[in-house]
Amino acid sequence: MNEEKMHVLKIKPNDNLFLGDGKRFDKGESTWLESRLMPYPSVFYGSICSLMLQLNQKRSNRYINDTKDKEDEYDDPRKSLTIRNIYLYDEENRDVYMKAPLDLFINKYRKCRYGSFKKLEDNVKGSIVNGELNYFLFNDKKNFQRVEDLYIKKSSFENGYFYDREIDFYGIDHFVTKDYKVGIQRKNGMAEEEHLYRIDLTQFNDRKWSYLVEYNIKDEWWKESPSKKLEQGYLKLGGENKSCKYWDVSHEEILKKDEEIENYKNLSNRVKIYISAPFISKKGFLVDFKESKESKQPIKVLGVSNKKPLFIGGYDMRAREHKPMYKAIPEGSIYLLESEAFQTTIKEIKEYIKDQMRAENSLIKSGFNQFEIIPYRMIEES
Repeated sequence: MNEEKMHVLKIKPNDNLFLGDGKRFDKGESTWLESRLMPYPSVFYGSICSLMLQLNQKRSNRYINDTKDKEDEYDDPRKSLTIRNIYLYDEENRDVYMKAPLDLFINKYRKCRYGSFKKLEDNVKGSIVNGELNYFLFNDKKNFQRVEDLYIKKSSFENGYFYDREIDFYGIDHFVTKDYKVGIQRKNGMAEEEHLYRIDLTQFNDRKWSYLVEYNIKDEWWKESPSKKLEQGYLKLGGENKSCKYWDVSHEEILKKDEEIENYKNLSNRVKIYISAPFISKKGFLVDFKESKESKQPIKVLGVSNKKPLFIGGYDMRAREHKPMYKAIPEGSIYLLESEAFQTTIKEIKEYIKDQMRAENSLIKSGFNQFEIIPYRMIEES
């Protein structure tokens, strides 16, 4: 499988943003809408698609007017755009942040403990059991709680979590200040009953914060506008189409791959998979692997540490209707996998898992279903 070369876009909001959590805003029903710190990948995907049309007027005119032209099959920007991982970025200190893995535990002093997977019959106290699986996550230390809605630095993930070392955690208030607005629907100048609403907003607490988005646009897209590639400018983001400034920062190598990790040799037939972006599968994550038994080296899901699913929808402006609502595994979730194919490098394991998954390519192209591989160390089971 040939991996697309990823560029990096830095996106800095100029104002507070409404980044919906998937709930529909139906008049008279939804009265309180929450805003996420990390937007769903589809938010960035749609925003960059709109920017691509803005920067290429010939393709935009044909696409908007629905002009059919066999020679210009790439007028739909979605056929040319791929995005991958999305991060929070501290420009001042050049620190990149991601969701904390959900197999970690923390006490009030922010000390870190790694959860262990145990067989179900062990019946150990402090366990987190998940349905039909044979292994469960547990913590044997008092006063430690599993991490919830915390973030870690990408450098901590690579140098700490990957090797079972100490990690620092950061809460949402490290990045944003709470803000909201209240409104009411009016008709003929009069307030309507049951139409009062509150919308929470995402507002960074310092100008140093921005988002980083890995992306790739096929060169074919720019053949009629070669000078209009994404360098810097403005795009619209969020439910209220707020203006954000963007820069292509690929040359800064902020998200440079760690070759040592990529080439790390896993010594067992088990690994942990860290979900780095909401994972959508119409059949369900477990089914994807259970139905891979026809493979010579099938993948088995042994255990999981996650939390309640996300519900991801949206609104199709072109069709003027709600998009289908999907259930997704939240970022930070950890799955324990087993396969005879796993005694190789991390890079090769990742490619093997991708080949075994049958998730829709459109979801992967738009930034969903991203993951990282972590070695499974047998000491966890002792």
